[in-house]
Amino acid sequence: MIPSVPTGCTLAALLNASEYLGNLPLKTASKCVVRRATELVDVNFTVFGGIVELVSKYSTMPAALATLSDAARNEFLHELSRATPQSEVLKKASFMLRMEERSATRCSMCVAEDLGAHGFAFARSIHQIPTIKACPIHLCLLESRCGQCSTDLEPDWSPHRRKMHNVCRKCGARAEVAIPYISSEGYQAYADLLYRGMRGEAPEVKPDQLKVALERFSDLTIEHGLDLRRNLMNFWRVESWIETCACIGAPSDELYKSLVFGIEPDTVLGAYGLASFFHSCIQNDLTLPTGPSTHLPKWWFASNHLIDEDIRERAHEAGLPMKVVLKMLKGNWPSIRIAGAMKKVRDLLGTLGQREREHIRRARLMHTRKVREKRRIRARQLKLVR
Repeated sequence: MIPSVPTGCTLAALLNASEYLGNLPLKTASKCVVRRATELVDVNFTVFGGIVELVSKYSTMPAALATLSDAARNEFLHELSRATPQSEVLKKASFMLRMEERSATRCSMCVAEDLGAHGFAFARSIHQIPTIKACPIHLCLLESRCGQCSTDLEPDWSPHRRKMHNVCRKCGARAEVAIPYISSEGYQAYADLLYRGMRGEAPEVKPDQLKVALERFSDLTIEHGLDLRRNLMNFWRVESWIETCACIGAPSDELYKSLVFGIEPDTVLGAYGLASFFHSCIQNDLTLPTGPSTHLPKWWFASNHLIDEDIRERAHEAGLPMKVVLKMLKGNWPSIRIAGAMKKVRDLLGTLGQREREHIRRARLMHTRKVREKRRIRARQLKLVR
């Protein structure tokens, strides 16, 4: 039995330590730490409580649960409390833990504290999130590779040769000296919110509060024509949109839809990135416009068709982004589908007259012909090359 465990250590580290000290072999070769925990919870973890208490204290799952409504969170925990190694609910649990890396990233100062207090070092859950670059407690750069041989850090709890979290499994080198981490305002807000989410203290990412942020994003983009991608890039002090998405750890199309259309993000890290951006950068910025705009957002194209202007006015009243209206007038419906705006476009078409709908239909047919012609030309070129 483990005499004491540091707060926030990973469930995998806790299981490995228990198996090593208690010499408890696994019944299955499952890589899912939640399934392994359900096997050992009745044998060796009575002091720590049941499976729900384990994943709530020793994994990144609290950060994921914080993004759910109270009803959804309670339902999930109730199912998890009755889980067996074969339960389907464990798949949901594994999905929530997918933001953790397989390798063991470490903070050298946390390692030193563990060695003094517990005799060996544990990996921390917050350190295993790929987008976390520094320890939230000690503000020093995290280590993901051995400083001597560049081997990925991965603790080995083999009974034959015990190499722990503070020692490289390949060359035996110990943890490096702590290096201070200088972060941007965006990273600091994001990391602080994630750290609070791990402790269940991040109401900003709950669906009701996140909806307020998403509606504000959509208003700024649709009504006032702002490009919030640039604001987010400046917040993180990076030069490109792709780099910004990598810093947050969410797909670019997911963040784009949230900033432009106000669509709820699919990933946990996306929710934390957007919530931290709103509360630390957008919410209290008095220079940003508020309320409905008195004019339409600027278009980057000129139209000589009065019917286009009529459709544009109706779209503005319906709250449809002007970029989507442009694609619709150009007949580029595949791009509308990719942008996830088909429902809003169909709603708009239902409010238009027959003349406007016929205008849009002709533009769509013309775009389809152009695409098919390009494909035929491309096919001929490939045939000639062969």
